[in-house]
Amino acid sequence: MRLAGRAEDALRDPWYLRPAGADPGPAGAVLGAWRQLSVQPPAGSADRLEKIVDQLGLHCHRAALADLCTEIEKLAGSQRPVPFAATAIAARVAAIRPDPELLAWWLADLVLAAPAHPGGCRFL
Repeated sequence: MRLAGRAEDALRDPWYLRPAGADPGPAGAVLGAWRQLSVQPPAGSADRLEKIVDQLGLHCHRAALADLCTEIEKLAGSQRPVPFAATAIAARVAAIRPDPELLAWWLADLVLAAPAHPGGCRFL
């Protein structure tokens, strides 16, 4: 939460202790963004990234998100080992704008969650 410039240090409480259907607040939304990595396939689309950006409390142009999806597709076709691919996508986010570190880490986790196959990493 410090990366997001927030004082909250607990992510689980706002998520789990809220009434059903209630807004989890900023801290709970960050946890919700990471929970999506475990409940959805590791795929990157502009729509999904736009939703994640909103959950993380960030603002990013849709064109920049589409560029990130293109970068993910390039990495998917490469022979790079997964840790290097994760680092590359995080570096790409930092090159676009240095302040959305949470998005960089989320995308790195997305890349790490993608199942590997003999041709490299599969993201989409």
